[in-house]
Amino acid sequence: MIHRKTIADSKRAFHQAFPYVIPPLYRRLADELLVELHLLSHQKHFKVSSLFSVGLCKVFDSFTKDYRPSEHLNALFEALCQSNNMDARAIRDMSNNILEDASNYKTSEAINWFIKSNNIRPDRINQEYTYLKDDHFHYSRLMAIGLKFILEASKGDETEKELDIDKAVIDISKALSLPEEKVKKDLNSYNNNIEKLNQAVELIKESVKSIRKKRKNN
Repeated sequence: MIHRKTIADSKRAFHQAFPYVIPPLYRRLADELLVELHLLSHQKHFKVSSLFSVGLCKVFDSFTKDYRPSEHLNALFEALCQSNNMDARAIRDMSNNILEDASNYKTSEAINWFIKSNNIRPDRINQEYTYLKDDHFHYSRLMAIGLKFILEASKGDETEKELDIDKAVIDISKALSLPEEKVKKDLNSYNNNIEKLNQAVELIKESVKSIRKKRKNN
């Protein structure tokens, strides 16, 4: 009988792989991602896809851009993946590859490219790009966020400067048979959370400046 990892097992493996103190501001992020990846890894129809990979990398990067010490970030990402039996390097490579592909298109072209999913450069075609044609896949919020960043990676022209990326993601989600209401909710949640984090980081920076100024004047 194969041992099924519990959340406690994943957390134990994570702390063994990343034996450093995580700053309070980022502790919740690490814990939430750890639990999310654990739950996804136990879903029958979950697979590490291109959308998932972009979403995971961008969520991690967006929420840790001011993390200190920055030298710990690669180890933190690897520990989150490794503790849930995911290959961090493969996920990074997949994310970088599809974002590079998207950068070759105008945003409107990228939308069309992704819906049809057959206009990808021949050297990049693999099963990961066609998984959405399969009726059996497990949706996660990271897919919606991944799609958002794929469109943002494309080259907008003058006519696309005012394009509402989130609206485009929702429109595409219909064509890809993603749950529209969940996509809307997940995009709103991501946008709100990143705004709150940025505000918290700014408050901390201002507080540090104020403390340093007081020390200098004393």
